[in-house]
Amino acid sequence: MDFEEIPVDDEAALQRRVIALSGQNTVPVFVHPDGCVEVGFEGETG
Repeated sequence: MDFEEIPVDDEAALQRRVIALSGQNTVPVFVHPDGCVEVGFEGETG
């Protein structure tokens, strides 16, 4: 599976995007092509 890694450490706008997508300030956040959002490595989806 291809993916793009986007570091959010020093980017407030990207950090806000993570929160908007996942409802949390936890990374990693995976956004699948179908729009499904997966939080963390254990596969919590939303």
